[in-house]
Amino acid sequence: MKADLSQQLQVGMENMLKIAKEIDRNSAEILEDIKKSKDSALQRKKSLEDEEEHFRKAAFAALNMLNIDLD
Repeated sequence: MKADLSQQLQVGMENMLKIAKEIDRNSAEILEDIKKSKDSALQRKKSLEDEEEHFRKAAFAALNMLNIDLD
């Protein structure tokens, strides 16, 4: 009976270790996905800022061609 309990405890500990390793692996994957998403969002932000600057310059150039004074 004591050996049976010891065996059950051993199996339980092994299962808990497997679960802990799986949690660690999943956590690492989630953190990597978060990093990739953050990098992608930063690239998109930079792209939008560049696009905004391009349109701003084009608008000012068009206004200057029409001799519209903004001051």
